[in-house]
Amino acid sequence: MMLGKPLCGAFLVAATLLAATAGLAQQNVALSQPFTCSSNILSGWTGLVDGVKDSDSGPGCFATSNDPDFPKYVVIDLQIPYMITRVAVYSSANGNTREVTIALSADGDNYEVLRDYIFPDGKAMTLNHNFAARPRTAQFVRIGLLNSWGRGLGGDNCIFLREVEVFGVPTGGRPVVVPPTMLPGAPLITSRSLRMFRKYCLEAERDCRIIVMGDSFAGKAEGLWPRRLLSKLDAERPAASQTELTVYSAEGLGPGDASTILLDDVVREAPDLVLLSFGADLTEWDQRQFRTELGKLTRELMAQTDGLVVLVAPPPVKEDPADPENKLLSVRRRAAWELEQMARFHGLPMLRTEAALRATKSPMEELVGADGNLLAAGHQVVADRLFELLMQP
Repeated sequence: MMLGKPLCGAFLVAATLLAATAGLAQQNVALSQPFTCSSNILSGWTGLVDGVKDSDSGPGCFATSNDPDFPKYVVIDLQIPYMITRVAVYSSANGNTREVTIALSADGDNYEVLRDYIFPDGKAMTLNHNFAARPRTAQFVRIGLLNSWGRGLGGDNCIFLREVEVFGVPTGGRPVVVPPTMLPGAPLITSRSLRMFRKYCLEAERDCRIIVMGDSFAGKAEGLWPRRLLSKLDAERPAASQTELTVYSAEGLGPGDASTILLDDVVREAPDLVLLSFGADLTEWDQRQFRTELGKLTRELMAQTDGLVVLVAPPPVKEDPADPENKLLSVRRRAAWELEQMARFHGLPMLRTEAALRATKSPMEELVGADGNLLAAGHQVVADRLFELLMQP
């Protein structure tokens, strides 16, 4: 005999998810997931979701730049929808971190704020927000950084977090792919190593060897940015010094191919400067592969050569109001984001190409062709800004 009514499908799914969530709630689904920040990140301080919960220094700890504009936000993309039961936010003993919010979103646009909390000044502690009794389905977790105590490490406006953890289980739903927008910030990411490079290489009476590695954007032809950059450097360097440029590029070349095929040749060249640019020829996006291969190549170059490594983001394709998803633009911006995270993680200089192009105030159609390749004026902008980056006082 059946007692009561049979379980309907929706109720059964919800009950199953709740039971699964209760059993697997200790799985941190934010670990190593991509995140974005509304302000610049302090160079080398990228440890928001790296699993290191006891560090107050980079890269294990996360920190924003000393930008005074508040609120600041970090958004973690979990890649697929999860039934979430708990979010843990770890503050740092470095100071400044004050009022934070926890918000969740299923679509990356509409957020529900679940918690507002004020951390004590200069004390490392954990905000553990548990809502297992009423779990939420979400793919995006946004931590709001609303204000600062001031007087902390790095200036009054650097906000520090040791870690953010998110606990839950997959719902089995389809992931939301949010077309990335251009990240805010200046066109150039600088580092102290640039001043050393300028003093002991560019301004010294000695030969300088430059290598460019990349896809079709880093082309060998006259008129493209590598040759234009060489001309500008030649004009500024001591007359008795030679500047040699070798370009290792090919359409479709990825960082994994460069590491396998070209690395030995580059190491033998003993470069003073290596310019890396990848992502312009991608038509499909595989974040894990791109991040792994780019990281491997960057580490190998830093370990096996004495040259300064500088990253160059791929150019954008033109935005099309009739195609709001614009797959190629999305792929290039994701590649640019990964290059930027690599630069910040290793403290390397970088040219943020889209930001550089937009900073000229010239119409994009004068800089980027319909096929997504840079026009002559666009290549000149890239060469000019790279020259500015390398020659900065």
